[in-house]
Amino acid sequence: QQVGGNTVTTGQNLERPADFPDDVSLYPGLRILAVSDTPAGRMLQGQSDDDTAAVAAHLREQMKTQGWDDESLPATAGAPMTSLRFVKSDRTVSINLIGTGAQTQVQMLLQTGG
Repeated sequence: QQVGGNTVTTGQNLERPADFPDDVSLYPGLRILAVSDTPAGRMLQGQSDDDTAAVAAHLREQMKTQGWDDESLPATAGAPMTSLRFVKSDRTVSINLIGTGAQTQVQMLLQTGG
């Protein structure tokens, strides 16, 4: 559907988009709830049943394995959100992890170009 000029797909457990780059790691078991194509890039939103620390550690390890440079700022103790940033060539992946009890809300934005 079109929302404010953006293409948005929502659901309870969407598939990884076929054209989403294979070298961008998704957390195992992530339930994708929305995929948006925006002027800023492609956004995935989802939810994991694991805590924020586990999700962050896994994504950091897997993105590095895929050749991404971790440009994340140090986490702020007690902050409700963890932000991660990875860069590879002309692409950037920004990830916000928001803890909601034992679960984690995941917002991932893939941007291409300078």
